Amino acid sequence: MVRRSVSAALRLLTVFVVIVVAAGLVVALPWSNGIGAAEGQLPEQEWGSAEGHSHAVSAESTRSTVEVGEHASQPADGVAPDQRDPEHGLTAAPLRETTVEVREADVPGDPEGFDPATSRLLVEESKPDLQVFANADGTRTLRAYEGRQFYRTTGGWTKIDTTLVSDESGWRTRADSDVKRFAASAGADALATVELDGHSFGFGVADADPVRGEVEGSEVVYAEIRPDADLHVEATPAGAKEAIVLKSPDAPTVWDFPLHLDGLNAEIDDGAVVLRAADGTVQGVIPPGFMEDANVDPNIGEGARSRDVSYELVEDADGTILRVRVDEDWLADPERVFPVVVDPTVSKNANGSTYVMSGFDADYSGDPLLSVGTYNGGGNVAAAYLKFDSISSQLSGHYVLGAKLRMYSAWSYSCDLTLAR
Repeated sequence: MVRRSVSAALRLLTVFVVIVVAAGLVVALPWSNGIGAAEGQLPEQEWGSAEGHSHAVSAESTRSTVEVGEHASQPADGVAPDQRDPEHGLTAAPLRETTVEVREADVPGDPEGFDPATSRLLVEESKPDLQVFANADGTRTLRAYEGRQFYRTTGGWTKIDTTLVSDESGWRTRADSDVKRFAASAGADALATVELDGHSFGFGVADADPVRGEVEGSEVVYAEIRPDADLHVEATPAGAKEAIVLKSPDAPTVWDFPLHLDGLNAEIDDGAVVLRAADGTVQGVIPPGFMEDANVDPNIGEGARSRDVSYELVEDADGTILRVRVDEDWLADPERVFPVVVDPTVSKNANGSTYVMSGFDADYSGDPLLSVGTYNGGGNVAAAYLKFDSISSQLSGHYVLGAKLRMYSAWSYSCDLTLAR
């Protein structure tokens, strides 16, 4: 029992010594001869019995043979305690010389900008109403349109083509992600349907005769859809333009259009019909309507106009009906020249472009044309306001080298040059 206990104590001690030596220290065991340990002699293991020995020993028998304050080992070679290690003889790295050549900068030439042969369309940065090109000279060209002109395909962006082609039930637009469809017969439940970003808006015509439509380009004409009245529906990149043509004072002045709303809700807002998705986003707008007669004023290129066209949403058992009412008194005026065209239009959204004219407080946001200038020597002056979406964010932080605005002149009362004063 005693031997086993001593042996266990030595195993623990041996482990401790190994760890300490690994740390760089040398000590003398208390029961070994201090000098011998310093000279490198290993202690011999003695075996025996403790039988007959006292359990206590005197202090003298445990006294160390090394004087207090002395080391039990010979000092290693090195420097004295009050000296420092000599500095290593390291050679400093050579300094590298840097030279800078200063000369006058080359004067940059005028940028060439867009080149159909080398400019590259940036597909991910372009939009239905915006094209972004990277030019070979390092510049960029942005082409912003007032409304959508392109739609996304697997190959990039494709120009919208609103030309109508035959469909199983009538006609549809040739190339567009938001397809417009028109029925062959005016008596169809959905005479016109416009897709709006995953939703759809359609309408029929109440009390319509089932006349067959006639197609030309992007337009369908349903002649005599009601007594003394035709209906023109035209596909546009933004939606569908509708024109009710009243050919006499006896033509109907109230028109009901049963609506087909897929994922949309209709509401009247400030004289316009707003089509909202379930999350509240506006997907389409029918701007306030107007009507114009055929008595064209050569000074302004327009007939007499009236804004007395009202909208009303009526609910019945089949759904929502858009009721369009025109002013009977205005139509009955002896000065009226027929036909009179009533223009309610549905578009994907209102782009914000419009015009104002002094002397009038009408809402011109639904007009297809913008008026500018004066036609009567300053009696009425028109000013147009254009809105191009995303331009400010696209040009933020860029240095603009040039800009061009391209517009089409639809009419002018004079093409003669006049001196501006």
